This record gives sequence, C-alpha cells and structure tokens, in this order.
Amino acid sequence: MMRFFIPILFACLYSTAGLKAQPFYFRHYEVEDGLSNNTVIAALQDSHGFIWLGTSEGLNRFDGNNFKVYRHQANKKHSLKSNSVYCLYEDKKDRIWVGTEKGIALYNIDLDQFQHPFSMEDGPVRSICSDTEGQLWFIFRDELFYYHSAQKKLLKKYIPGIAQVSVITADPRGGIWAGSADGRIVYVHHQQATIYPLPFHLQNSIEAICLSKNNRLLIGSSREGLLEFNLATQKKST
Repeated sequence: MMRFFIPILFACLYSTAGLKAQPFYFRHYEVEDGLSNNTVIAALQDSHGFIWLGTSEGLNRFDGNNFKVYRHQANKKHSLKSNSVYCLYEDKKDRIWVGTEKGIALYNIDLDQFQHPFSMEDGPVRSICSDTEGQLWFIFRDELFYYHSAQKKLLKKYIPGIAQVSVITADPRGGIWAGSADGRIVYVHHQQATIYPLPFHLQNSIEAICLSKNNRLLIGSSREGLLEFNLATQKKST
C-alpha cells in the first residue's frame, strides 16, 4: 500500500515578478500540530477546499490552519467504525466516502457526522471510485463491489482469473480500470470485466492506477515503480 510519510509537505507557489520559475515553499505538519498520526495513508482535497488525511489513528480535516480529528467512538453510530482509514473519495455530488478497516462510511457535511449506508460485514475497504452512471465501486476484502443504484443493492463483481483486486480508478469514458495483486489490469465496462492484454507482465502488485487525458495509463507498482502505458500505441515507458 502506498503511503504519504509525515512530516506532511504542503507546497505553496510563490509568485515573484521578473522570475521565470516559481519556487516551492514547504511547511511541515506533525502530531504536535494536531495531526492524529505522522503516517498518512490517504489524502484528498475536497470541493470546499478542506484537506482530508487518513491515518491509522483517525481521519483528519485540515482547514489551512487547524486539524479536526474524527475517530471511532464506542456506542455512537454516527462515528467511524474504525480509526484506520485506507482511502478517501469525493463523488460528483461532493459527498466524501471513507474506506476504513471496518467498512465504508459516508460523511454528512450538514451534520458533521458519518453514515453507514450499506449493510455489510466488517472488513477493509481499500479503494473507492464511481462510474459515469453514478454507481459507486469499491474494493472490499480484496474483491470488487458496486452499489446498483436502480436495484438499491450491493453487488459483488466477479472477475475470472483475478484473486485479489488491489486498486481501482474511473475511466471518464464510462468504465472502471482495476489493478490486481499479481500485476494484471482489468477493464470493467457495462458490468463486463475483461483482463486487459498488456504486452508486458508485472510480477508484483499494482498499487496505483490512473488514466491521463492523453490516453495513457499510469501504473504504480510495488517493485517496478511508475510505468506509463500508451493505450493507442500499446507501448510502455518508465
């Protein structure tokens, strides 16, 4: 799993007349500044400008000056079920979804609390995204699930030949790209899952995946670093 190691570095661009390049300035934030833990597992800046940081000791919301920490609270159903936060996602309705060690939570901005919209067993949720139809997809216990909004059901998407799904990301054309723990890429479109025939094989886990605007698939692997695969020319670069 990819992690952002603290001290967190927030970069601010500083403009100076007469300079051709803009220098970067960094400020370090640590536990002493209010952060719940110095190892950040997930990070997100939402549409309101808040920066959300998931750690093993709670979820942090940073407003530019102060941290607010959300933790599991026993006997309070509107708190997180677990302090271990693995992933964060904001959907098109500006709703923030939180993947934790014990399932998925939805943040209610009006009430400043969390809802648990799906009836599911406790287990790790490690990656979340949504498709162009608004269906929410996530990885639960290394398997791919989605919420069928029309049927109002949580369904598992079985992918033949893939034992562990490690990461997912949305394709703006309508599909979902997924990476597996054994280095394979899967494309899901209209509920049909196909193992994408890469001209090379990664013998390690895919930890991150992203489709760029120029039709290139960026693949982050656990041992081979970052790879760029051109879907049009079927060529890769490192």
